[in-house]
Amino acid sequence: MKCEQTLALLPDEIVADALEIACAEGHFTARLAPRVGRLTAVDISPRALARAQARCSGHANVAFRRLDLNADDIPGPFDLIVCSEVLYYVRDLAGVVGRILSRIRPGGFFLTVHSRVLIDEPGGIGFAWNQSCGVETIAKTITAQPEIALRRELRTPLYRVLLYQRILPGQPPGPPEIGESDRMGQMIPAALELARWPGRPSVRLAAKRTFSVPILMYHRIAADGPVALARFRVAPDLFAAQIATLHRAGYRTVGFQDWISAMMRNEPLPGKPIILTFDDGYQDFLTAAMPVLRYYGFSATVFLVAERIGGGADWDAGYGEAAPLLSWQEVRALHAAGTEFGCHSAVHRPMTGMHLAELTEDTARSRAILEEGLEAAVTTLAYPYGAENEFVRRVVADLGFRAAASCEPGISRIGDDPLRLCRIEIFGACEPEQLLTLIGHTSEKDLLDALPGQ
Repeated sequence: MKCEQTLALLPDEIVADALEIACAEGHFTARLAPRVGRLTAVDISPRALARAQARCSGHANVAFRRLDLNADDIPGPFDLIVCSEVLYYVRDLAGVVGRILSRIRPGGFFLTVHSRVLIDEPGGIGFAWNQSCGVETIAKTITAQPEIALRRELRTPLYRVLLYQRILPGQPPGPPEIGESDRMGQMIPAALELARWPGRPSVRLAAKRTFSVPILMYHRIAADGPVALARFRVAPDLFAAQIATLHRAGYRTVGFQDWISAMMRNEPLPGKPIILTFDDGYQDFLTAAMPVLRYYGFSATVFLVAERIGGGADWDAGYGEAAPLLSWQEVRALHAAGTEFGCHSAVHRPMTGMHLAELTEDTARSRAILEEGLEAAVTTLAYPYGAENEFVRRVVADLGFRAAASCEPGISRIGDDPLRLCRIEIFGACEPEQLLTLIGHTSEKDLLDALPGQ
């Protein structure tokens, strides 16, 4: 439904060159290609681009390329740019909108579709998503740009389809064509449970609260490395697909510390929270994971091996070349940007193999190093190799740690021992479909149409 509504608002003028931003897996791309001369389709996920390219293999006029809307230069100029369901997630809305519109030729068009989000109108209609803005803010930001005029609009209860034009010098703006429709297509439960519109019983809109949170355990986000360690590596494009799937499923990240505080208060969390943890502090967390997390507004907790920061993962040296770890400069920059950090021992030795004095000294030293380097308290820990027992937990508690993550598989629940939090290991070949199964949701196929009318 939404696809047809969007295509119906395409400009009447001949479009020689078009750009589709955030093409995802190419469903709309395949419908747009026959309507334009040349089409460039971009997305941040190489995996999504590969699927889009396969889906559009019959359209010789489409070229695909990777683009991070927050960081990369936008190509151009174009006669038409299409950008839908993505501007909620950019870090600088006005800046990104300005860069997009600057790549439209005079007389060219900007076609966009975004949903209503309750943060724009808390008492109105829309989705109860944890996002910084919705279509109302996005529309105002676009209209505020110079030489931009609204030409057509279709309003539905939960989203707006908008066609703007970069007007020519001396061209009168003229009134826009405004249409309204109550047709939105079908929504899956993941979207429906967060939607509000007139006539819908408010009881169904009450924010669900949960006493459990999946804590995901990652290590490296990399394509290459020793064969024996493949289980502990998730390829960057697969990671991007996993995070995109979680986002479509309605999950939103919460901080590790936030969950611990909720556990201490015996207080459930709203919505569908999830926690992402990364053990060891590999440098590819910064280069491969963070761009994807920033794109979707997700947070993470990284557990650092205190005396190996800036070095290599020498505990894996027996399998091949040791992977590089984050430097202190990188750790501090990530911390300033909101990444949480916790202990992962001083040198990555199993804690169950240490006697009392050695365990106490190692754990206290690692915490002191991190607190001095971060200039912040560090009260969480992940056990190297998941090696823990009652003796280890007692020492960790005596040293003042509030919580510790284990490798025990399962969902973390209020009432669990905070020094033995279960996690779900995300192994190297974990497809998005498997990930959703692991955390007890539904299949990815059911999530491809998560937004109304797709």
